[in-house]
This record gives sequence, structure tokens and C-alpha cells, in this order.
Amino acid sequence: MLGCPRVSPEWELGMLHVLMKPKPMTRGAVEHRGGEQAWPPGADAALEDALGIVRERLGTELTVHRPAEGAYHFLVEYTPGQEGELRALAQLLSRRLPELWFVLDRLFVNGGVFYRRQFGYKLKLVAAANVHVPRAIRSALRGVL
Repeated sequence: MLGCPRVSPEWELGMLHVLMKPKPMTRGAVEHRGGEQAWPPGADAALEDALGIVRERLGTELTVHRPAEGAYHFLVEYTPGQEGELRALAQLLSRRLPELWFVLDRLFVNGGVFYRRQFGYKLKLVAAANVHVPRAIRSALRGVL
């Protein structure tokens, strides 16, 4: 699933790290800020616009759930064959809304960059160098992505 959590994954993992290894140097990431991700006023329009671009250029119809309460601002369900389209949508959304974190299965997306947990289980987020949008999808979204 692709979604935008109400609590930043970066803050959440930082808080777990501080709780597990309480040292003065690890507190800086979470000490003076909250983890809530506020849904910006223009985010609804950016989400609809990005979904429209994916529908128009890739021919992919996606189901979006917008719960009023819960852990996510929105959730997008997809089938295993739509992974490339969802990576493109996540990258497109994260570039349009760079202040928000998005979650795509075990990946995290912020500012157009895919991240994963270091070694798959550590609490540090590192750039995922081997996650790419397929070439055919990139060419279909040229000028937008």
C-alpha cells in the first residue's frame, strides 16, 4: 500500500532509537519537535492532480481511501503488477509535497528520494539506491516527474 502517515516515519524511528539507546547525541533528532505530519491546505489538489496524471498518462486507475481518522491521511491499494506505477506516483507526490513523508510497502519517500531502513531492520533511514521507476513509466511521465 502507498500512504501518507499522520506521524513522520523519520521521527518515529528516531524516537525508537532514543528510547532504545538513550544518549545525549541521539536525542537531537526528536527532542524539540513533534512527529505529526499536518496535511497542508493544497495537498488535496496535489493528490488529485497526481492521480489524474497517472490515470491519463499510464492508464492506471487506483482506489484511494481517505479515512477521517486513523494512522494515515490517505491509502492507495494496488495489485502486484502496478508496482512501477505506484513508485512513480509516490515520487510525483513527494516532489509536490516535499514536507511530507510517504510510505510504499517497506520504502519511505520524501522529496522525491526513496529511503529504506539500513540493512532492512536498523532504525536509521538510508537512501535506497536500487529502487527505480521503470524506464517505460519514466518516459511516459517525462516533463512531470
